[in-house]
Amino acid sequence: MAADPRTHGLTCRLNAFELSALERAVMTTKSILLGSRLIMEYTSPDKCGSRRYGVEGISELANLEVRFQTQMWGEVEDSNFPLLVECMVDG
Repeated sequence: MAADPRTHGLTCRLNAFELSALERAVMTTKSILLGSRLIMEYTSPDKCGSRRYGVEGISELANLEVRFQTQMWGEVEDSNFPLLVECMVDG
């Protein structure tokens, strides 16, 4: 499967710290689009115009997406949570 050129272009321009921040932003927001926007606003504000959304705006958009998906499909338990708890108990 080939990488999307837009995603590839973004990740190639990031240094190690920014790439690590992108990973955390995507995991936190559960969205490659929102995570990428957040990183771009803080690493390349000249390409984004300005910090149009900021952390608070991105957070609100991520919460909106989660609420929409929950209403649409219902709540889904994190499939890794039982494994994590099991590892912590066996630990």
